[in-house]
Amino acid sequence: MSLVAFDRVDDAGLDVLVRTSLRDRLLPILIDAREAFQRFDAQPLHGGRGATFLVDDEGERFVVRGGRRGGLPGRFLEDLYFGRTPRVFDELAITEELRRRGAPVVEVLAAAAQWLAPFCYRSWLVTRWVPRARTLFEWARDERGDGARAAGLRAAGRAVRQVHEAGARHPDLNMNNLLVYDAGGATLVAVIDFDGARLAAGAADATRALSRLRRSAHKLDPRRAVVAERDLAAFEAGYREG
Repeated sequence: MSLVAFDRVDDAGLDVLVRTSLRDRLLPILIDAREAFQRFDAQPLHGGRGATFLVDDEGERFVVRGGRRGGLPGRFLEDLYFGRTPRVFDELAITEELRRRGAPVVEVLAAAAQWLAPFCYRSWLVTRWVPRARTLFEWARDERGDGARAAGLRAAGRAVRQVHEAGARHPDLNMNNLLVYDAGGATLVAVIDFDGARLAAGAADATRALSRLRRSAHKLDPRRAVVAERDLAAFEAGYREG
């Protein structure tokens, strides 16, 4: 995977991959993120296990997500990761490659790791902010028009299909990892959070991916008050349309 548009920088104790054109803009933000934002205006966002912030820098906004572990490891390790290569660098590389292939993903701008000991680090990821974007679950909760609702859900299904056709295997496909936004009067969807993802030849296992999203909907909405069976059917129809 080519990262010709990125610089590798060691700055103030951070190991950073940053888009060359934004190097001077993002390095101070990442250094401040390490200190829990003492300098920049950073507003908490939903998702990212409480470690995702919208940062305003002279009118331009960026999303900064601190690495947080989930499941049982998260109870004990929280933001600590182990390995020779920070997995956040792999996430940046995979997402950038998918963007290069034309897949609907949010643009990743930088990744940083703070080494605390050999093979032990904390990490951050910076993405471009998408104005007025909502997760698919938030969007489904708010959107009541039957026609617009079905069209948006089909668009989400097509977005996942495009990501699969670009070669990605997303390990955590759920309704909070799909962003819905309007652009030029059209409803568009971007897939996010490729932590632990991989690129592979051949078709993805559509049945497994769709089952995972269905489980996500049932977990977020156990009473089926937000996501009805017809909504899931519209998503799956969009996926099969490609």
